[in-house]
Amino acid sequence: MPIRRKRPDRSRDAFFCLLVSLAAAPAPAALSAPVAAVAAHDTLVVRGSPVGDPVFPAGSATVTVIRLDRERATPDLAELLEQLAGLQIRRYGGLGAPALPSLRGSTAGQITVLVDGLPLSDAQDGAIDLATLPLDRFESVEVYRGHAPVRFGGAGGVGALNLVTRRGDPGGRASWLQWAGSHGEVGLRVEGGRRSAHVILHARRADNLFAFRNHNQTFANPHDDFDDTRRNAWFREGGALMTGAWRTAGWRAKLAAGAFRRDAGRPGPVGGFESPHAASRLDRYDLHLALFDRGEAVSLDLDARRSDERLRDEAMEVGWDPAGTTDSRSEHLGGRLSWRSDDARMAGSRCSVRLGAEWRRQWFAWRHQELEDPLRTRTTVGAFAGLDLVWPDAGLTFLPSWRWQRLEDDFPPLPPWPGLPEEPLDEPHVHESPSPALGIIWDALPGELRFETHWAGSYRAPTWIELFGHRGGVNGNRELFPERITTRDIAVFWRPSASACLRLAWFATDVDDGILWVRNSQFTSQANNCGRLHASGLEVEFVADGGGFGRGWANLTVQDAEDRGDDPIYAGKALPYLPELEAALGWEIDVGAWTWGLRWLHEADSHRDRYNSEMDRTPARSLYHLSFSHVWRGEHALGGDQTRLTCELLNLTDDDTYDVEGYPLPGRTCRVSLIFH
Repeated sequence: MPIRRKRPDRSRDAFFCLLVSLAAAPAPAALSAPVAAVAAHDTLVVRGSPVGDPVFPAGSATVTVIRLDRERATPDLAELLEQLAGLQIRRYGGLGAPALPSLRGSTAGQITVLVDGLPLSDAQDGAIDLATLPLDRFESVEVYRGHAPVRFGGAGGVGALNLVTRRGDPGGRASWLQWAGSHGEVGLRVEGGRRSAHVILHARRADNLFAFRNHNQTFANPHDDFDDTRRNAWFREGGALMTGAWRTAGWRAKLAAGAFRRDAGRPGPVGGFESPHAASRLDRYDLHLALFDRGEAVSLDLDARRSDERLRDEAMEVGWDPAGTTDSRSEHLGGRLSWRSDDARMAGSRCSVRLGAEWRRQWFAWRHQELEDPLRTRTTVGAFAGLDLVWPDAGLTFLPSWRWQRLEDDFPPLPPWPGLPEEPLDEPHVHESPSPALGIIWDALPGELRFETHWAGSYRAPTWIELFGHRGGVNGNRELFPERITTRDIAVFWRPSASACLRLAWFATDVDDGILWVRNSQFTSQANNCGRLHASGLEVEFVADGGGFGRGWANLTVQDAEDRGDDPIYAGKALPYLPELEAALGWEIDVGAWTWGLRWLHEADSHRDRYNSEMDRTPARSLYHLSFSHVWRGEHALGGDQTRLTCELLNLTDDDTYDVEGYPLPGRTCRVSLIFH
């Protein structure tokens, strides 16, 4: 057994940083409502706990809504979502490092990520990094498993994550929130407004110089392990968001405009693959305007985004790009028009129709010193229609829907190496895809017992890198066609009492013509439609409020995700980074002005390669988190009439934890936050 060196305890650093930062704090804030779960027509709304992460009870079979807590330091989005049944997060390091979601065995590109119902799709590589979505801007996160609502348009996918922009405190109060934590974490959020206008300023930083056990990418061989310190994993970020609303001539309008900057190191995986000198910068600007008529039957959404990214890699330590500084710019302009009819009644049924059309255009430019790629463009047009057919007496609801999308790309493919000739396109590259879906709901006991089943067929279009390549040894493949995705589930949602609810769901996901990277020469690789993937499993979620005995929640995911392609080397093998079992338990209780909470998260071991080598596995792990908070009311030494202090202790047992591809995660971590109104 290797001798483990105890990690340095940085808890005192966290408290010291907080006390120093308080020297500049005037201001004020309010208490969140206690944890509550409210059943709507097809949604369970979850209001977050004031301690630890929000409690995650069972959602309905359709959607879980997580109300974010204004009264504490917001964790990153990945930290919230990894505790939901059916959802895994692939992390590439600690706090602030890239994090990609997987839903029911999917890839990150097969999940639709949206803000206020508008997609953040990235045509360049298809995936959205959750670490670049600061939660200080949002009031809730909607999680849709197995399908995306038709009102979001698009091509569907295996599910959707929709973030809803924060519109300000209903009472118009200003607040000042500061927090500090282990590994150099410090954060600040200031917000306030007047009438219908609201402004949020937020900032966060961390050094991430944490100690860890370096397994040298040989998890099965403990003899070459040694104690190490994570380097170049720092990040600094900050941003601003302004929202407003007004009415005019029978229409309502909402506006949201934001700016965000993030500087970060690019440390790379441990075991000889580190990039200790590389760093990146992201500048992002976004604008969203929404118009509604008086009855909200007609809605028009317009959005514009621009992102500028810079990678400084003088030592040529990071992947595809050549040595030096690489600049890229992506721009997005889009709109969606939607109309919903009033309920029509006939023969004991109610019927309503939703129709819509959308248009988007994306641009991407890449430049590296003397090299400059041609401007890449993608134009997307789409239409969607949905029908809600309800028989109230029988408790039955039918939800058929249909989407259609057309994508047109127009730019020459790139040579894998500088100096090779570019092959021009004879005509624009076009993909068309229809996506039908059907949902059936039976309210056996309205408000108490519900059965649901869903079926959906959808597509994931190839990304620009897959279609047209990338400098540094990545060949494009213009013959690619979209992945075909089929999802289905059967679920029951049971509420035996006002203080308890249970969700049980079976699911299956099949992906045909899956796009996989294949080495096609000694130094180059190419994407091909050679994959066939299947995932099926069971999700269980439960929550109960025991009054004076506290509140508890639990969930369990059991899944089987395997390769069903034609290659005999991989056929029947488990898909990498998808554990067969995940479980979580949480409990919290109020004792006077104190609130205490405890969480346990478990993840079984998983394979790290398609071949399922026994020597290359991510070990199982169990993490324990403790949290407590205290509330002061009335005037006191800290100032303000209401003040809340919250402390979280994460990974209490200081376990060595790793995530995908050899990226280490922090050990025992402390986070302390203080909010004034």
